Amino acid sequence: MSADARLGLTRRQLRAAVRIESGLVAVFGGLLGIAGGYLLGAMFQRAALRTGLLDATVPAGQLPLTLVALAALAALAAVGDAAAPGRPGAPPGSTYSPPSPPNRPPR
Repeated sequence: MSADARLGLTRRQLRAAVRIESGLVAVFGGLLGIAGGYLLGAMFQRAALRTGLLDATVPAGQLPLTLVALAALAALAAVGDAAAPGRPGAPPGSTYSPPSPPNRPPR
């Protein structure tokens, strides 16, 4: 039985779900990365400005473009992963197979 049949999805639905999940992970990861980078950058900027080393600004115009690029790259990377579970003869790691029950002695 294929992975898509076990999940109750068509191959198209499964591929779409993997692509959407990949895009969401990329966007949320990008948002967390931008927020963390902004905070660290602000801390280092304050330290550098106190010493007179530099005069820096935040490239706010580039941040939305960065998020869009991250989402596009994630969707592109998910294309191969999304197609694998629905393909006959896919590698064993790309489909879920339930664990076999433990061997128990007869009663």
